[in-house]
Amino acid sequence: MLRRGETSLLGDAADIVAATRPAPLLDGAERIPAAGPFVAVANHCQRRGLWIGFPSALLTRAVADRRPGAPPLHWAIVAETRLRGGRLVVPGTAWAYREVARCYEMVELPPRLDRVGGRAAGLIRLGRLALPPPRGRGEPIALYPEGESGTAAGLGHALPGTGSFLALLAAGGVPTLPVGFAEVDGRLTARIGTPFLLSTSGGDRGRRDADARDEVMRRLAALVPASMRPGVAPWEDA
Repeated sequence: MLRRGETSLLGDAADIVAATRPAPLLDGAERIPAAGPFVAVANHCQRRGLWIGFPSALLTRAVADRRPGAPPLHWAIVAETRLRGGRLVVPGTAWAYREVARCYEMVELPPRLDRVGGRAAGLIRLGRLALPPPRGRGEPIALYPEGESGTAAGLGHALPGTGSFLALLAAGGVPTLPVGFAEVDGRLTARIGTPFLLSTSGGDRGRRDADARDEVMRRLAALVPASMRPGVAPWEDA
């Protein structure tokens, strides 16, 4: 990155997965679409000692194994790290994350919701990657609906606007692929659900966004242990 060069996302993801001990478990890889675009949504399973890069690498490798030779996942990542309730930017993180995004063909999203312009620009870039031609490139993308607020302890709430974005992709024919991450007996585990299309109608814009966010989190709740989903009603069939 310091040399402004490039590196392989798939190679680095493979190294991370291979170095994870105990070895992670993956269930439902056959549900990953073998062709065409999709948007993977997963719970932000992170704690001290469990970097979010480990779950991300596990899913990245699973998609690559399912779709050999196809473009890798394009992840949405935060544009910077902020502390003290978002008031303090950690020095150097904006540059570092920008270089990560450049090297790995990821897309930066400002963590603050009031950065409307920056978030809109990032979502437009994600949409252009995912939507089928001629509107876009028709490639798989991935994001964490909870943003950085999600933890390995349990599910949170999807960020405002996430539902509207996913519904917009669904209207363009891009299915949502739910992925539940959890630690089971000390082992990182990923469970992949069935792809689905979010509803794009009903109520005003705010209501549609809220309903879509709730549906996404319910789908994720069905893929993680019961202890991680307090107050979230799971779907009977993931």
